[in-house]
Amino acid sequence: MSGWLASLAHLPGPPLLVALAAFGLLVGVLTGLFGVGGGFLVVPMLNLLFGIEWNIAIGSSLAFTIGTGAGGAARHARLGNVEPRATLIIGSAAVVGAVAGATLLQYLKTVLGRSGSEGFN
Repeated sequence: MSGWLASLAHLPGPPLLVALAAFGLLVGVLTGLFGVGGGFLVVPMLNLLFGIEWNIAIGSSLAFTIGTGAGGAARHARLGNVEPRATLIIGSAAVVGAVAGATLLQYLKTVLGRSGSEGFN
């Protein structure tokens, strides 16, 4: 990394917290505007901007999207924009898919002989 990107990864305590909060706000606004999950933005940006390892970035993204998803879903439910039956079916399938994907990733790491800390490139 070079330039200002590299400097974000080495910010001291409070400025790093401010940078992370600003990043979270930006991703939250984008996910609220466009109705997409923030994971596709959060994972690479946590790694590129803040130097966070891929595995930690993935787990952090999952935790982050719980908050943004719940907030957005609550607002849309109040507006009557949620179809409960479709939500239950898609949500249930997504939970099964997430568990299957995480299991598959662990299996591939074992087969390819990679450790969890170096990511899966």
